[in-house]
Amino acid sequence: MSKDYPSNLTRAQYELLSDLLPAAKPGGRPRSVDLWEILNAILYLLVEGV
Repeated sequence: MSKDYPSNLTRAQYELLSDLLPAAKPGGRPRSVDLWEILNAILYLLVEGV
């Protein structure tokens, strides 16, 4: 579980964006991470300027 930051998306916001994200490729390994957490990490880096 990740820490809550002001830059985090809510689940409702993520649901609006989730249609724009590519689906997992068929026949590949199942995703082991939640894309919501990945987006939150990217937004944290962008907003905080890390």
